[in-house]
Amino acid sequence: MIDPSEEEDEGFESLPLRWTLSEDLETLYANHFLITYTGTEFYLVFGELVPPFVIDTLNLQDLPDFVEIKPVVRLAISAEAMEKIAEAINRNLGRNLKRSSTFGDKS
Repeated sequence: MIDPSEEEDEGFESLPLRWTLSEDLETLYANHFLITYTGTEFYLVFGELVPPFVIDTLNLQDLPDFVEIKPVVRLAISAEAMEKIAEAINRNLGRNLKRSSTFGDKS
């Protein structure tokens, strides 16, 4: 990501970046998240947990030993990019929370 406010390296020119829309890009649902890192990169794994169908919740023998989370996507991100992503998430989360409280939405 190029930030126009950052100083340009001597001898290099920056070009503006523009996102394009892709109608065929698949949207994936995830309700669980796992993160790990090495010294230079982060690995983010997003997954989906589908609760088991249990008829009798009073009978513990009917419950499974565990509930499986199905990974849907794994991303590898450089530490430098992860820092910018974390800042963007915090900034947007703050805006969302402020907007939600303005409209009385506490969900």
